[in-house]
Amino acid sequence: MSVLGQEYSPYELIVIARPDDTPTLQVIQEAIQTNPTKRIVLENITVPGFLPPVLRAIDTATGDVLALLDDDAEAHSDWLRRIVVHYADPLVGGVGGRCENYFDGVKAFYPEVTEVGIVKWNGKPIGNMYCDCTFSGPVEVDFLIGGNLSYRLDLFRHAKPSEALNANVSFHWEIDVGLKVKRQNYKIIFDPKIRVDHHSAPRSISGMRTLNYEGVYWSNFNYAQIMKQNLGV
Repeated sequence: MSVLGQEYSPYELIVIARPDDTPTLQVIQEAIQTNPTKRIVLENITVPGFLPPVLRAIDTATGDVLALLDDDAEAHSDWLRRIVVHYADPLVGGVGGRCENYFDGVKAFYPEVTEVGIVKWNGKPIGNMYCDCTFSGPVEVDFLIGGNLSYRLDLFRHAKPSEALNANVSFHWEIDVGLKVKRQNYKIIFDPKIRVDHHSAPRSISGMRTLNYEGVYWSNFNYAQIMKQNLGV
């Protein structure tokens, strides 16, 4: 429950869970009882797939900015404070940062990168938001990583990821949202100091972490759909 321990207290905490996820439901019920002054909203969802919980969160939220955190990620205590600072600029529509991967409790090593979160002129996306960066300050990007992102709620609702991207592990939905926000002439900021520890829980659907035919198919299908809709290619 790293969100409850933030230096900048959130206006509300929304948890999207499935009815059979007993451990999550127990933890949230305990959090509600022990934090009576906090606005903690629990939403149950039965629709399969990765995107339905994201869409439910967008529909449920009532604040000005919606920040997303994966269920296997732990936000650093300054996570929200660093996010909120960037929204002082009215031209900033989205803010996010790094997901530092951990496997069996050990931080994964990746070489330093110079580019993150961009779509090249030829449509090639470059993520790299789990890597160490050669820069230390915030940069403007085209999209953010799903486990550590935020958008102004009105923009998020306008730029909802398409449900057509829900198959398999919903590859590239973050690019879809980012490009839609950019088309509304807002800036998206990646700040490497906005960090979460991603503990890489096992997935019920392979494809993102295990190369297979179905994963390759849906990754390319979603990519083609996003490029066609957002870049006119």
